[in-house]
Amino acid sequence: MPRVHVIATGGTIASRTEHHSIGSVASDSVEELLGVITSGDREAHEDWPEHQVSGEQLFSVNSFRLTFADLRQIALAVEQAVADPEVVGVVITHGTDTIEDTAFFLHCVYTGTVPVVITGAQKPADDPAGDGPGNLREAILAAGHPHMADTGVTISFAGRIHSARATRKHHTLAPEPFTGGTEIATVTHGKLVRQATAAAGPGLPMPPAEIGSVQIPILEAGLGSSAQLARHLVEDSASCGITLDGLVLMGTGAGNAADGFVTVVDLACQHHIPVVLATRTTFGPVVAIYGNGGGVDLVAAGAMLAGSLSPYQARILLALLVCAGFAADQLANRFAEVAG
Repeated sequence: MPRVHVIATGGTIASRTEHHSIGSVASDSVEELLGVITSGDREAHEDWPEHQVSGEQLFSVNSFRLTFADLRQIALAVEQAVADPEVVGVVITHGTDTIEDTAFFLHCVYTGTVPVVITGAQKPADDPAGDGPGNLREAILAAGHPHMADTGVTISFAGRIHSARATRKHHTLAPEPFTGGTEIATVTHGKLVRQATAAAGPGLPMPPAEIGSVQIPILEAGLGSSAQLARHLVEDSASCGITLDGLVLMGTGAGNAADGFVTVVDLACQHHIPVVLATRTTFGPVVAIYGNGGGVDLVAAGAMLAGSLSPYQARILLALLVCAGFAADQLANRFAEVAG
């Protein structure tokens, strides 16, 4: 019997605030989450799939605590799920803080044809106006819908289904917190309407378990930032027992940095530490335009451009490429291909 498989990882959708002294904590099980899915959904949702729904509890954690190692575990769980020929779609329930990170990680390594849909909630499970049940229903609908068969990894939230790449959480508390990317489909009154197709993922190899120890800090490189502190990080990390695997500079505008960062990039490259230049600007590509310490000089010193990737997606891509063992020139070429 065809079925949609739900992988639960925690997040607000599974959280309760009944212990107010410690705040909202992920505690609901996948069985409790799926308890909202009833036979009545077939009548209420025009496109509700005639599929079974199964569940798996992978983690129970608020997503701001996830690590690279955890993202790898999610990817492996997806691979295991889609290996079952009865599984026609996968849903991941997840905290909204880092949905975009997990989605992009999966976009980079997932090569299957079964749709993978990630969802969550802005309000906890014990909120009378909670949005989790509705989001979960829509994600299950999308994962099992025949029109979503070639969509790869997507984020479904508040009736909108976005591509994994370039989607970002743009508001801390709004009921529809995600924007950007490609809007793949919408769900309105239980009916899914397909609108677009996103670019396929790059098909990078699944990283080894060692990705859990990869160290790639994001350094703020705008007005008031200290290039001297960044220099100390590059020069002294080894003496502190830290292996620096890469750096992401979060610059300004189209990709520029405060005074002194050109020297930092040059020093990092001398130490064989790859550097990516990204931007704090929400949307738009990183382009080398300005001299006088700007993007042109940073690239000349050895920085790679993040393209349309956010600093956080750039870090994920760099981590995956480092773990894949690419030589410096191959890494730079592959990064540019994926970043665009």
